[in-house]
Amino acid sequence: GVILLMMGRLAEAESVHREALAIRLETPENEYALCESLHNLGTVLFAAGRFAEAEQVARQAVALREKLAAQDPGDPNKRHQLALSQGNLGVYLMKNGRHTEAEKAHRESLVISEKLTADFPNVPDYRSQLVGLHQNLGILLMETGRLIEAETAYRESQAISEKLTAD
Repeated sequence: GVILLMMGRLAEAESVHREALAIRLETPENEYALCESLHNLGTVLFAAGRFAEAEQVARQAVALREKLAAQDPGDPNKRHQLALSQGNLGVYLMKNGRHTEAEKAHRESLVISEKLTADFPNVPDYRSQLVGLHQNLGILLMETGRLIEAETAYRESQAISEKLTAD
């Protein structure tokens, strides 16, 4: 499904991800895999311009990832995935014109990711994700006319990116 999405074959990618989701719903004991299916389906729906559907799926992914992260707060990957899904939800909300909710989702993803990066400063993926999250917040702030705040978000993104590159 991910490869089909990358190839622009959205209908096929959606079909594959829905099939995977159906299988994973039959075996709910693997909630982590279920989250992956929800996340991937949301990405395909977003790419297809179906922002409302993407938002619904992202909300399900976030809720389940919040549960998994709370059950095992010592697992950094669960927090990483939660921040990613929360950030995606922010993007989907923004595309749906729900800027206040989008900002809340972006800021929640940043809090999670900043804590994760502080806890594990030598994991490049965590810092890289933080760069993208600041950029997404900057886009939202720019779109809502809050240019000074947008500049701050972009400068934060740039500083993290420069340090990551130097390291």
